[in-house]
Amino acid sequence: MAAVDPPDRAHARRGAKLMSRAAVPAYLGADFREAAPGHRFALYLPIWDQRWRKTKSAPLEQLLPLTDDDRERLSALLERQHLLLRGAEQVEPGSTLQLPATSISPFSTGLGIEHPLENGFAFLTPYGLPYLAGSGVKGIVRQAARELYEGGDFEDQGRDWSWTEIEALLGSPGPDEGGETERRRGALCFWDVFPKPGSGRHLVWEIMTPHQSEYYGDDTGQNPPHDNGAPVPIHFLAVPTNSAFHFHIQCNRTLLGHSAPALLESSQGTGGPERWQALLQSLFAHAFAWLGFGAKTAVGYGALEVDERALRQETEAREQIRAAEQREQELAKLPPGQRLAEELLEQRKDQTPTHKFLLDQLERGVVPATEIAAVAAVALEHIPQRRDEIRALGNKKKRDQRLNDLVEEEKRLQQLQDGAHS
Repeated sequence: MAAVDPPDRAHARRGAKLMSRAAVPAYLGADFREAAPGHRFALYLPIWDQRWRKTKSAPLEQLLPLTDDDRERLSALLERQHLLLRGAEQVEPGSTLQLPATSISPFSTGLGIEHPLENGFAFLTPYGLPYLAGSGVKGIVRQAARELYEGGDFEDQGRDWSWTEIEALLGSPGPDEGGETERRRGALCFWDVFPKPGSGRHLVWEIMTPHQSEYYGDDTGQNPPHDNGAPVPIHFLAVPTNSAFHFHIQCNRTLLGHSAPALLESSQGTGGPERWQALLQSLFAHAFAWLGFGAKTAVGYGALEVDERALRQETEAREQIRAAEQREQELAKLPPGQRLAEELLEQRKDQTPTHKFLLDQLERGVVPATEIAAVAAVALEHIPQRRDEIRALGNKKKRDQRLNDLVEEEKRLQQLQDGAHS
């Protein structure tokens, strides 16, 4: 009996055009346009022919789009990070730093990850979204500190920090491996960064074109470099320019207090950022200007700049948290009745006089019975000031009417106070 070719070989011999496919079970189908970009790139890449050989051309454009679901998922991740960091700041003021930035060149990372297209890309599983690992951010910050400390063109002659303080923040490998202090972990925790392309923007393909491939790939030394080769362009993924980056850093203040307590001091007097925050901002500024983040930074990829507008908003929000914490501490020192009165007054939304607002709260039953007398006493303390304000009015009829009302309100407050004591 004559040998029978497998179906795929028979089709090939008849000149049928074979479509490339992904290396997944058939029941998953072949339409993965709604999958996350990382899944399309790593799991569902349609680059194999019917005999599981890599095709020379793949539908690369299918790997670039960010769907509405991708953007919602990315926004949710960023919002979760923001809320977690804000919660940490509320629990322990001065323990966090958020630095918003914008890319001024394409950003790529994870090119060394194995992939059929030769260059990989770092997507975070299971979300399938681009990310920059927090460990990579920490490494760039340490390199920035090294360049500013060790001399050379970038040395910061006016720095007010030491390498011992850098090791307190970032950790030390120990004296045997070049550290100045004993082996220890640093006080800072760098969170993963999720680049967010602008509205309507997607991932992009960048191309590297290695020339002299015959020369570099020749182990015999017989082929000199020349300009007559046929370079083959190699694609790699990137996040486009003008994408948003949000750096989140959390500080273990207890650990830093043991290793470098001076870094917890204010850098600009009372109310300014702490020294560790100001130091970190200067390190990031150097990294943005001279180092870059991710892969291929030597040829300009991964360059960022601070998003000044977003930074102002974040600074204002942080100041509000700090003011609220200070206010909470001040209220905690007050007697219970006076503290309740101050808390009630913070809810006032109009220009109602203080004594009148507190009287309304008392008569509405908002104040617990155990604190009626104390709150009434606080309201009565504001009566003299209100009386002086009324007496300064120019309209006699209006002045007399308001004085009469004030006398009546004072009587009601006094009755509430006396009733609470009885």
